[in-house]
Amino acid sequence: MASNGGDGGDILSDKTVQSMRIARVFHDNKARVNSLDFFRDGKTLITSSDDESMHLYNCESGELMQTILSKKYGVSHVRFTHHNNNVICA
Repeated sequence: MASNGGDGGDILSDKTVQSMRIARVFHDNKARVNSLDFFRDGKTLITSSDDESMHLYNCESGELMQTILSKKYGVSHVRFTHHNNNVICA
């Protein structure tokens, strides 16, 4: 069984995980995806990639909402903060 980190949330059984399927496939990153994070409501996704970009998606429509380039420093990790318009990257 898997849990969400012991914070009292739902536990996923093996049966539940095995019943899951691919809902969306995004092809905008041109290199390996290093990191991804869903905002807590599950409606927004951000990815970071070896192509030195971050991509922000609407998970419900599959729309690419924004591409953010970080050519000077690159980007390995990305996480949402308290608001879906704010991210931290390194």
